[in-house]
This record gives sequence, structure tokens and C-alpha cells, in this order.
Amino acid sequence: MWLPWSKSITIALGVDGIAICSEGSPPQVLHASDGWFQSAKDVVEALKGLQTEHAHVAVKYIVSNHFVRYSVLPWQPDINSRQDWIALAMHDFRKRYGSIADQWDVRVDLAGYGKSVLACGMDKTLIEAMQAKGQERNWKVKSIEPLLMSLMRSLSLDRPNDWLLIGEPSRIVLCEFVNNQWANFSVINPPPGQEVAQASQLISRASRQAENAKIPKHVHACLAPQLKGEWRFDDIQGISPIMIKAVNVGKLHHPSTTALWMANL
Repeated sequence: MWLPWSKSITIALGVDGIAICSEGSPPQVLHASDGWFQSAKDVVEALKGLQTEHAHVAVKYIVSNHFVRYSVLPWQPDINSRQDWIALAMHDFRKRYGSIADQWDVRVDLAGYGKSVLACGMDKTLIEAMQAKGQERNWKVKSIEPLLMSLMRSLSLDRPNDWLLIGEPSRIVLCEFVNNQWANFSVINPPPGQEVAQASQLISRASRQAENAKIPKHVHACLAPQLKGEWRFDDIQGISPIMIKAVNVGKLHHPSTTALWMANL
């Protein structure tokens, strides 16, 4: 007999649907979106109607970058508590996005003394819907992770200035690092089919703006399986070539949806 919550599952909230992966079983699509989810509100409605036989399990949620906002806060020695960092992050998000940031739950990742701080903002109603589904099914919600953080746990960047690029349909996130610290984020929303081409342009632009000593040798690219295209870079005078390293994450060879790919991380 299994003890309560001795089994664990992963539920992925992708832009194209919701998928689940349990120990010893292949991932399954629980909800396929008609088109794509246009906002967190659409995901909340899908969660409310979600049907699954799983109960009394420990759950990890992974949330698409479509529904998360990121910011990097420089280290400030006079800020001592997590709550003070969260308040600073809220102030930064309000400056960037306006009053809509008041609807977000903001968390920070403190990497250590003297290091820059990663801030994440996610719609409060989405978090509440995930927790409510957990209570309804008697799940123990272990964690709610942005896709970025799930990928970071499974990757090892080769050099302290390597960058990370995460590609989903119509969403590209470029993470810049300097000396193994978060340095900057760039986010674009390309039209379907243009993700790789516009990601190439984004890397070229970011490289031009970076100081020579901070230009990466490698950009580690984690792309959802639906994204196709050839990397093409503009000529960057005086900058040594940047190598794109495709990172294969997940256990499925050919997942048919982004949500399935995420659930298998």
C-alpha cells in the first residue's frame, strides 16, 4: 500500500495545453488548447475543468515562460531580508509593466551574498488555481516552477559567461550571465515559424550591446521540439564567432506538444 503522497507527478502548463507525467509512465496530454492559451486567465479556466484520476500524490508544476515575467536585480549590501528583495522586485516590475504587476505573485532567487538576484512574477490567480486543484485532488503541491528554473536545474553551463536561450512557440527568452551571475533578460514574441530566425537576431543584437569581455563563446539553446529553422547570424565585426549548443532536455525523442516536452524535463 502506497503511503499518502509517496508518488510524485509533474504537471506542465504550456502555451498549447496541459500535460502530466507520473513516475514510470509516459507523459499524457490532459488538456489540448484550441489554438493557444492567450493569457493566464485561459490556463486558469482549463485547470478548473481538468480531469485526472491521480490523487494523494506530490505534484510539481512547471509553468511556461509565456506566463512568467523575469527581472535581474543588482546586489545591494544594505538589503538583508527576502521580503525587502521582494519589495524591490515589485517596484522594478511596476516600473517596467505598470499597475498590472500588482496582480502578480513575485518571488526572488537569492544565489548568495554579493550575487545578483533573479525575480519572477506570475499571475496570482494562476497560482491560486494550481493550489485549488491540489486541494480538490488532495495533492501535496511541492513546487511551482517557471520553465526557466526547471531547465536551469538540469543544465551545466560550460563557462561563466555562457548564455542560455529558451525557445517556445512565439516566445523566446535570452538569459545573459556574467561570471556565473544573472546579468540580463531579453524576451521577444516572434510569429509562428519565425522563432529560430528571430532568436538569431536577438543574440546578435545582445552581443553587440555587451562589452567584449562579456560576450559569450557559447549560447545554450533549449528549444521546444516544434521549433524549426536554421541559425543565421548577422556579421558582428570584431567579435569572435558565437557557438550555438543545442541542449537536448527531456526524455521524449519527438514530443508532439510543448506541454509534453515540459512535463518530461
